Amino acid sequence: MPVSRDTIISSRSNQNNFVPRCRTNRSASQSRNGQVTVLEHLQIFNERLTFVEQQMTTMTNLLQRIDDRMSQSSIT
Repeated sequence: MPVSRDTIISSRSNQNNFVPRCRTNRSASQSRNGQVTVLEHLQIFNERLTFVEQQMTTMTNLLQRIDDRMSQSSIT
């Protein structure tokens, strides 16, 4: 079943509004010194990787739909 244009647009707008999870709160000493710990760097890196993974999944799904439609049009 072909996906409607509205569904694709809605899906894209939902992806564009993605907000990464909140980072864990820093301790008082860390915020006072303005230091970012290795753990905080890793948490930020993990959030970015998660976001990229979601974008790749979205693109994979979109490409699969395009492939399906092209296959259907070549059959008829």
